[in-house]
Amino acid sequence: MRYNTEQRIMILLYRAGKDGIKQSAMPTEAGVRKKELKAFRALLRELENRHVIYVSAGKYKLKGRNAYFEAEVKRVGKKSGFIEDTESGGEYFVRGRELMGAVPGDRVLAERVSSDTDG
Repeated sequence: MRYNTEQRIMILLYRAGKDGIKQSAMPTEAGVRKKELKAFRALLRELENRHVIYVSAGKYKLKGRNAYFEAEVKRVGKKSGFIEDTESGGEYFVRGRELMGAVPGDRVLAERVSSDTDG
């Protein structure tokens, strides 16, 4: 559940772009129920502490937004999987531990990393 909520926050902020989402509107936008509010706010604070998101002018924003892309999980094996960039259609290998429980069909926000082709 935690993974899904964290991914939901990041995808919402990615889609909101540089405009971000008002702090007061974030729980509603993320579909958080009243009984989950305390844990949700704690997760937002943790994401701020990890420098994944930040607050500017009363709005949550995704830090380093250009370092991410939206993808769909296509295939998952025991130790790896593949995601497909929803814009370019490119398919990328992902180590199993990086999938964090995602299954085929899930929408995720993937971080762009450079590949080391020199060995």
